[in-house]
Amino acid sequence: MKAYAVAAPSEDKFRGIFGLSERATKNFFYKSGVYSIFARDIDNPVENGKLPGKDTYGTHPFYMFKQNTDSWVGVYHNLAQAQDWYISNDWQTGQVSLSTISTGGLGDIYVFLSSQTPEGIIAKYQSLVGSPVLAPQWALGWNQCRWCYRNDSEVEQSFQGYLDNNIPIDTQWVDIDYMQDYKDFTYASADAMGNPMNFNRLPTIVNRLHTLNMKFVPIVDAGISYRPGSNYKAFNDGMTQDVFLKQNGQVFIGKVWPNEVAFPDFTHPNTQGWWEAQLDNFHNQLAFDGLWQDMNEASNFCNGACLKAQQSLSPIAAKLPYTPTGEDIETKSISMDAKHHNNYTELDAHSFYGTSQVAASNNWFAKNNKRTMVISRSSFAGHGKFGSMWLGDNHASVDDMEISVLQIMNMNMFGVPLVGADICGFGGDSTTKELCTRWHAVGAFYPFSRNHRACWGDAQEPWRFNTTAFDATHSYTDLMRTSIQRKYSLIRYMYTHLSQIALANQTYLTLYKPLFFEFPNDQGAFDDIANNVMLGGAIKTSVNARDLTAATTSFYFPEGTWCSLFTPKDGCIYNAVS
Repeated sequence: MKAYAVAAPSEDKFRGIFGLSERATKNFFYKSGVYSIFARDIDNPVENGKLPGKDTYGTHPFYMFKQNTDSWVGVYHNLAQAQDWYISNDWQTGQVSLSTISTGGLGDIYVFLSSQTPEGIIAKYQSLVGSPVLAPQWALGWNQCRWCYRNDSEVEQSFQGYLDNNIPIDTQWVDIDYMQDYKDFTYASADAMGNPMNFNRLPTIVNRLHTLNMKFVPIVDAGISYRPGSNYKAFNDGMTQDVFLKQNGQVFIGKVWPNEVAFPDFTHPNTQGWWEAQLDNFHNQLAFDGLWQDMNEASNFCNGACLKAQQSLSPIAAKLPYTPTGEDIETKSISMDAKHHNNYTELDAHSFYGTSQVAASNNWFAKNNKRTMVISRSSFAGHGKFGSMWLGDNHASVDDMEISVLQIMNMNMFGVPLVGADICGFGGDSTTKELCTRWHAVGAFYPFSRNHRACWGDAQEPWRFNTTAFDATHSYTDLMRTSIQRKYSLIRYMYTHLSQIALANQTYLTLYKPLFFEFPNDQGAFDDIANNVMLGGAIKTSVNARDLTAATTSFYFPEGTWCSLFTPKDGCIYNAVS
């Protein structure tokens, strides 16, 4: 257990710390409460500062605060074990105290000092954990996906609707439906009798996408279907090369979409070669351009061991003197007793699993002389040097749209600049035309912009909303098209910033950030964080992510000259802050 105390800056209004891992919250600065850090598959875990912990997919124990008018501080607690952070934020005295309890491990604490700007601290942090990998420029374009495309025709219809309605799009994605029996590195081409299945035309569709100068990204889950005696190459090769996690001396068996699965152990020296060989074989079937790696917390539909024979007689989880998150640490997770090749238990390595998988995929892209485009759900500190992220399962709600803005800011701070949320919402009730239109306006400024919807609820491609909008002169589709076109007008600007970040340029360390990152001494820049976003060093975006009915909204502008980017006829204003 470690404890820290943070003093308020002497001249500034006190606001406290920010950062401290991926978190779904509308409070950018922490309020008093307990906050858990442990990679877990939890649907839409909106933070309330109370146990059970709202731990989510990403594990980044790094936080920052303003020490005084010209000084910022960052603290990195380099520990992958499950941990709780107790924060007391006293707004009366301007003091915040922190204490943390973990399940064990050897943790290093790094303190970064003496920077006049937040970016200066982030530069020091990234010099320790690594600079972000540079994704290809097309990754900044528009992306479309749906969980529950029932066949390849629906995939084709999805992107064809964009083309027919003159809406820009770069990349078509597919969720788990395209796989044969949910097996990684396969697609549903033909059954055992040779009869065509629902996705037998998928290779042809991928070739058509490439002819249209578009890209294709499939999902690849963490669990490999456990099928002894079958002709499933990925599993058979993995067994031959002994690359799977073990429990009680046998391959650990969990359950995910294919039912029984084995989990690759990315600490094993054979796993990298096995993983690259599977990707090579898969690419020969479907010429994918990027990868979407999901369920890699690693998620498990059982709580720990699924099979009675694999349950430990003396489980680690039952012997913990303190259990972070306030609930069974094996909930929806691999058994904490599972063993890695390097003799670490899953308890030691769990939160690093997703990043270790992405690192293996990054090596495949490098080997094939391609810029890495891997979007992952789970991540650990330093993840950005291997790949990128999306923010997992959200809901179609105004709150989730606003929360996404703060989450993307945090991930940029953690060194993952290419990140975004499912636009219009993944789960919950169907989106509305008003919400989806506003979300396109917000999401067009995400670094990674993807419209994605779950099986339940209506499909939500922008071309489906071709009814008259609230202004009576445009359709909702027209308004969404305009938002996406604005995204494309900014791609070179955004990619220049991403390139500079990847090169560890000391001027640009974040792409999508709070206003106060650029104006750290302007007190007004610390308010209304979600509705005042800096995109790089020169563009401020102000999209109302709360009130869908507001015709106009007021936003804060720091001192200086501000010119309208998309409506130049509106001219410029000079704001003199008193």
